Amino acid sequence: MRLKKSLIVPLIFLLGFTIFAQDTGDSEDIPMDNLDDLFAAPDEDIVVEEPEEDLHSQFEESDKIQFGGTFSLSAIGGVGLLDWEISEDSVEPSVGLESNLKLFFNARPAPEISLYGSLLTGFDPLALIDDSEWSDGDEAWDIPSIGELYVDYIVKDFLFTRFGKYNMSWGQARFYNNGDLLAISSGSYINARFSFPTLSGLSLVMMTGNTLDIEDFSYAVKVDFVFGETLITPAVKYNYNEGIHTLLSFKQVIGKTDIFIDFTTNFRDAFHLTAVVTGFYREWDSVKLYGEYRYSWIGDWYDPDDSIWDVGLYDEFPYGWNGKADGPGHQHIAALAVKWDNPFGAKFDLAAQVENNFSDWSGIVTLGLTQKILPYLRMNIGLPIVYGNENSWAMQNNADPEGRRIALALELELKTDF
Repeated sequence: MRLKKSLIVPLIFLLGFTIFAQDTGDSEDIPMDNLDDLFAAPDEDIVVEEPEEDLHSQFEESDKIQFGGTFSLSAIGGVGLLDWEISEDSVEPSVGLESNLKLFFNARPAPEISLYGSLLTGFDPLALIDDSEWSDGDEAWDIPSIGELYVDYIVKDFLFTRFGKYNMSWGQARFYNNGDLLAISSGSYINARFSFPTLSGLSLVMMTGNTLDIEDFSYAVKVDFVFGETLITPAVKYNYNEGIHTLLSFKQVIGKTDIFIDFTTNFRDAFHLTAVVTGFYREWDSVKLYGEYRYSWIGDWYDPDDSIWDVGLYDEFPYGWNGKADGPGHQHIAALAVKWDNPFGAKFDLAAQVENNFSDWSGIVTLGLTQKILPYLRMNIGLPIVYGNENSWAMQNNADPEGRRIALALELELKTDF
């Protein structure tokens, strides 16, 4: 049995249930990996104190500097099949053990200025073993890296500025967020954002790239305003290598259901790629339901060797164009996710996710269960199933590096904040 930690990769959705994190505020300021906390009740180990003062004054008069962090330790085991014919060669077991640490500080010297920074690192003990021989251990440690480091400065409650490295996300979708025009550069390099409290919000963003070459810079603008009961968001981004990206987004609550639709287009010389993403979110007492549908198409001009495919935003697009991977066409894809907390009074939560590409009728079905078994200790079980031929969209987007068709994984996660 080979030692690896890749089996858990396709189960991220189910183990964290992050897809149900529908933010109600500015998504630019909410890290995606923490969005599931918006719906999570506090663990029994955590004492929640009721605020006794005005939240606005508490924000302005907070401590000069705060320190904290998150530590997690995960043990993972599982087994899967590389194809549907059960044989000795098709069975692929996996084990994994890793720990991750995040340290952060938050300083607010005055109401007008604040600083935030985070440091990330991790350790994989199994990386010490390579083909049954002990290695030097260097590859077992992740090189410490800066997660975020930025300064906020407010000018007379009119202009909000942020400079540095930070996470930022645009668009409404969670599965197929073509509306996130900043996905390529945001969080990777040095960003600057200016927000004006005009309309419902006006943001100007400038981002550097791999180098300080002016051709690597990106410039973006986003406007938010409410018309009737509909939130409308037009946005545009320009980069010399990527061309012009545009977004027009609509979001409204109908009854108790959130509905959104995003229109995006990329213009680059004669090339254009357009996508429409629409989705809904509905929450009951213990059940959350989320769905998305994307229709996207490429214009008549298309060169699969062009550098536009190297920038990362459209990694999945070359697959599934009318069943072809080398020409213009269109793609239909949909996803549905459901989470059921404490079914029939049980102590665990269930979730299921289905993705289907209608261009080649391939897809991925994932089932999951999560339960807190001891203070700070959680058990996660996942079962991903991939269907479609070897060259299908589903196989190309299979998150398991080993390409398993079906896998059963068990994870024990010890996690705490401090």
